[in-house]
Amino acid sequence: MFNIWLPRDSREQAEAGEDVGDLAELREGDLASFPGHVGIWLGKGKILHASATAGMVTVSSLPGAPVALRRPILLGADRAPRIPGPRPPRSDPPASPEP
Repeated sequence: MFNIWLPRDSREQAEAGEDVGDLAELREGDLASFPGHVGIWLGKGKILHASATAGMVTVSSLPGAPVALRRPILLGADRAPRIPGPRPPRSDPPASPEP
């Protein structure tokens, strides 16, 4: 959808990309970082994220539509690096040797 590649865990995702700096400058596809969680900013106060409560990837509204009201709960935002061409291969852990 946004032609971006993200690391697997939220800590690495929060560190990926370029710091947006001003939350009012968020664009669709930017990463919204929360304590222990990262979502993809869809605009209009909505993020796409993996919800443990819902048990699936979902779109959620952030409390308080104006950006200023979200600042206390939003730790930061990064512009995810755009990857031209095909997505890089997954870095799965090596398989365990068979007994």
